[in-house]
Amino acid sequence: MYKLILNLLLLNVTFINYSFSQNVKLINAFPGITFNKPIEFITTNDGTNRIFIVEQGGVIYTIDRNNSKYNKIKFLDVSTKVISGGELGLLGFALDPKFNNNGYFYINYTARNPLRTIVSRFNLDLKKEKVDYKSEFKIIEISQPFKNHNGGCIRFGFDNYLYIATGDGGSGGDPNNNAQNFTSLLGKLLRIVVHNKSEGKNYSIPNDNPYINKLKARPEIYALGFRNPWKFYIDFKTKKIWLGDVGQEKYEEIDLVEKTVSYKHLRAHETVLDIVCRLLLEKKKNNHD
Repeated sequence: MYKLILNLLLLNVTFINYSFSQNVKLINAFPGITFNKPIEFITTNDGTNRIFIVEQGGVIYTIDRNNSKYNKIKFLDVSTKVISGGELGLLGFALDPKFNNNGYFYINYTARNPLRTIVSRFNLDLKKEKVDYKSEFKIIEISQPFKNHNGGCIRFGFDNYLYIATGDGGSGGDPNNNAQNFTSLLGKLLRIVVHNKSEGKNYSIPNDNPYINKLKARPEIYALGFRNPWKFYIDFKTKKIWLGDVGQEKYEEIDLVEKTVSYKHLRAHETVLDIVCRLLLEKKKNNHD
């Protein structure tokens, strides 16, 4: 952690030295509105200009940015289904690519008895703007051996497949070696098709998933070797996936995710900083040319 902070400080100094810095001022975007452990801030392109705020305890709120007097409106409350606290809770939220037409959205949460991760789909009545709680359709369930390292981020990609980040199962040092185990869904970035069922599952597998033909490997796996991939971002323009993996002692990690790569020994945040510094140097050179 300290090394990352130092690197970020050095990066900030680099910006200043190259005269690229700007005055930054923090303002309260939504005065008078507070949230309890918000873990996701999701914007939409559904024409409503609203945003979704996801709380770890199991509640999702919306804020209408068309209204000058901001109010938070409860969109979903699954707090009775969720076990929350520490690294447990409602950890992921994603709108279906065809949300405007079908009202589908997906959540990732941890449940008790037994402890497990659940990725579910719900239906929103687009006319009444109300969630049908009875519509919950469990896409996938993953057993959790410990209460930490749950990952939880879910995103739809440019290919309309659902990507799911899973932690290595917890404790410390991955005692069960889940992240490197091809038969486990833990410590992975998964990619599945949520609009079709296949082979007794409530989802199917993309034909180009990298391990679909590997003996004994789980075909859902897109990339492996992660500890606790807390957030990731899919750039639709470049089709690249950037993933933040929580470190244990010395390092935090940002990975540029590629198929078939194991991220066990990579320290990709250094590579990312190298890229940023190189771009800054190129910008400075161009400014002087």
